[in-house]
Amino acid sequence: SSLSNNNNLNTVDDDDDDDDELADAVLREIRERVSSATGGLTLSGGLGPTFRLAKIAADVKKPNGQFRIGASRDEVLVFLRDLPCRKVGGVGRVLEHKLEAAFDVRTCGELLDSLPKIYHCFTSKKARDFLHSVALGVDEEDENAGAGGDFSVGNERTFAPTRDLGALKTKLKELCALTQSRFHLSLRENGRPRKCALKVKHDNFKVYTKTASAVAPFATSEVLFQRLEPLLDAHMNDHRDAALRLIGLRCFDFEKNKKTQQQTISPNQLTIDETLFFQQKQSNKRHKPDETWRPDARDIDEDVLKELPLDVQRDLRRQIGTGRCAVDKKQQTTLAFPTTTKQSQQPPPGLTDDHSDDAVAARLIDMGFDESSVAAVLRQNPQPKSDLPVLIEALLASSRAACL
Repeated sequence: SSLSNNNNLNTVDDDDDDDDELADAVLREIRERVSSATGGLTLSGGLGPTFRLAKIAADVKKPNGQFRIGASRDEVLVFLRDLPCRKVGGVGRVLEHKLEAAFDVRTCGELLDSLPKIYHCFTSKKARDFLHSVALGVDEEDENAGAGGDFSVGNERTFAPTRDLGALKTKLKELCALTQSRFHLSLRENGRPRKCALKVKHDNFKVYTKTASAVAPFATSEVLFQRLEPLLDAHMNDHRDAALRLIGLRCFDFEKNKKTQQQTISPNQLTIDETLFFQQKQSNKRHKPDETWRPDARDIDEDVLKELPLDVQRDLRRQIGTGRCAVDKKQQTTLAFPTTTKQSQQPPPGLTDDHSDDAVAARLIDMGFDESSVAAVLRQNPQPKSDLPVLIEALLASSRAACL
């Protein structure tokens, strides 16, 4: 259970202490009534200035307690400073790994400090807004409210712990019927879901989730149950001694939502995965040099460019194609570097083109590194042809030092 008020995260007066005490008393009474009506069912609760914070607070005193986060901005930021990002709803293992690997971010406080980098690297506005709201502990604004429905639809139920597989399947069927009635309300706007996931919680409060393989869109509770039942059977087979106290499910990947989520990305803009792990797919049309004409380095003033911040310089160089192959429409000739001569492009004896200093420099610049940093690192490494991973690590270390 979680309770929140809709106040902004501003400084609160002493007069609001009475409101906090009243909220504590109301939550305590709710927990006592639930326990009395159910014969002793435990219930944890949370209080906070936003629903997101109240939901997080509800997990602090599990399984049978309550916790309140102060309503002032300072109290909220102090609470979030050491809170792992994974504790916030919507931050899964994949996003957690990306934040840690790319930005060395593990807590909400570190995420708040890294927001400029987040805004520079994430191309999706929805992802940027979500991470910003996580860092501040505020609720997301639902852009689809009233005009397109939910991105995902689901239900979950808590009950007395049980190992009875038949009773658990009955609960799952009821949830499937409830979920079907929900997404049927927006079939015209969203279409049918393609994927579904099962969530279970053991009596020791460990949570497990599993996604069913997508086969085809579905629209009935019977098909939904058919896809989730094997997941429940497999889980109970792997955890024979476990008693479940919660079952939940979620339907997502709706037919029409895919179109609305597509982002317009510049042809030269690398995604976060490509920037992070340098997995540039050669078959990707965005990286083919001859698909369209792009402006090259002669279209900008280098003196002006050098006055900009390094992150902005790197982004602009990617956008204008500096260091990439540029196609001249009139002559239909490809110039690897417009300012170099043909003689300078010949590789030294014993080296192939791919291993020359120019080729290595072009490859590193193509990954988004600054030209001056690349040149400095190449001077420190006389044999770059065999040390590309070392060069990348040196450049990343240089970037981190510059940020600090």
